[in-house]
Amino acid sequence: MLRLLICDSDAQYSLDISAQVRSISEGMGLESVIYMYSCGEEIPCQHLKCCDIVFLEAAFPNSRIDGMTIARNIRRLGNNAIIIFITNNSDYACEGYEINVFRYILKDQVSYKLKSIAKMAIMQVLQDRPRIQIPQSGESVSILLDDILYIEAQSHTVVFHLVKTTYTKHRKVVCYNKISLLEEQLNNQGFMRIHRSFLINMRHITKLQCDKVTLANGQELNVSEKNYRSLKKKYHAWKELN
Repeated sequence: MLRLLICDSDAQYSLDISAQVRSISEGMGLESVIYMYSCGEEIPCQHLKCCDIVFLEAAFPNSRIDGMTIARNIRRLGNNAIIIFITNNSDYACEGYEINVFRYILKDQVSYKLKSIAKMAIMQVLQDRPRIQIPQSGESVSILLDDILYIEAQSHTVVFHLVKTTYTKHRKVVCYNKISLLEEQLNNQGFMRIHRSFLINMRHITKLQCDKVTLANGQELNVSEKNYRSLKKKYHAWKELN
């Protein structure tokens, strides 16, 4: 899942960028959530904290908050999101070094530069995301945590059920391990043990009920009913931060 933020005073321009970037991410087999705003004052702190890629207009008419201020706020919140300025003025380039701006695109160059730059940005996000190393057939397999739907205990092995993307060669990876050890390892990485047999990635939950959980792909898994209250509390606490 990619979280993208677009802030431009021209609403139609934002829609055009959104459509292009969504098409690019879908073509790479990735789901995306896109937040769009017309000025910096509208952006909630939560979206500044969680976004992966940001497209910003440098200067906003009739607004006290410009794109550079928004970018500084993102960095102040500890977010290393990729920031791309879309502007009519290249004078901001020098100022952008302090906040590690990824690229600048002049507005009259968006039609032929956006696609390649957006792809590079997405690849950088994927490269920087946390992974887990899984031993398999004498080798180590590296899997993005975001690509894991859930982990299932089966006898003396665990099965990693993966989302379908252009980066996952297989939908399942099996290895010898204990789900309890993986629970400890992934506890602070957005994973939750909903049942003795299931360790689930909360990023992919669409509905949590007392007896089952529904994933983004429509699959349903059993939930430990006696632990439902604590599971619900943990899930909602995680959602507030993400």
